Amino acid sequence: MKKFQEIRLSWFDVRATVESGQCFRWQPLSDVRYDGWIGEFPVEVEQERDAVIVRCHKELSIERILWYFDEARDYQAILADWKANDDMGAIVNRWGGIRILRQPLNEMIISFILSQNNNIPRIQTMIERFCESYGQRVEKINGEPGFAFPKDWEHLVITEADLRVLSFGYRAKYVAAAVEAFRTGEYAELEFSGLSVCEQEDRLLDLLGVGKKVAACIRLFGLGDFSAFPMDVWVLRIMRDRYLEETSSPKKIEAYAVSVFGENRGYIQQLLFHEYRMRERENDGTTSG
Repeated sequence: MKKFQEIRLSWFDVRATVESGQCFRWQPLSDVRYDGWIGEFPVEVEQERDAVIVRCHKELSIERILWYFDEARDYQAILADWKANDDMGAIVNRWGGIRILRQPLNEMIISFILSQNNNIPRIQTMIERFCESYGQRVEKINGEPGFAFPKDWEHLVITEADLRVLSFGYRAKYVAAAVEAFRTGEYAELEFSGLSVCEQEDRLLDLLGVGKKVAACIRLFGLGDFSAFPMDVWVLRIMRDRYLEETSSPKKIEAYAVSVFGENRGYIQQLLFHEYRMRERENDGTTSG
């Protein structure tokens, strides 16, 4: 009996989605196939001309797959007004296949704590070390062993010293504090998703080492809140160069985004972010962010 299932999703741009800086556990197997995770389940996705094929363990429900890949959201409706826009039209037409993944809340909290003053390859390495140390060993789709992101937090006691051994540096105390919060039952996804946007942000900012930028990333990539507008050095530079002045404050930039990009500003930000990263990659010949 086959251990795996195949699910056919509507078309989106797999490569641009998983390489747009929003996730850290996806790796290319070829130009059209990627290996990654949905929570504790290993997954492979393959790009087809008019669809995306998902291969995964049968225990992974179709509902969770659809949720993770944000299948219910009408991206074409979001993009419709932007395709003919003089400013954003070309970018939307190039990268409008990007989706925002609905990733597990605890994974996003730890991932974006680790993202501070860091680059994507190093973030990926740190997360893999964390999973290898504290996650469950699982057989991947290709038969090779892998390690899921931890989920049984109540049984985990992880100290700052433990994480410094994994080369987490100053971020070790932040991750250790987050794990302790998870262990005591805080930041449970079902309960957290029932809070208002303001309450969610306040709770995230209560975490040691989480500021407004990290909180916005968690809201956008973990909670699917398209009004979240993460501003890292890339986005600050893009917004100042493209729309405002070099001295524009983050507060002014966010106000501009609210006014011009509207309720889906987090998604528009992601398209801009990916566009400029790809431009820089082409300019310097690198393959990492």
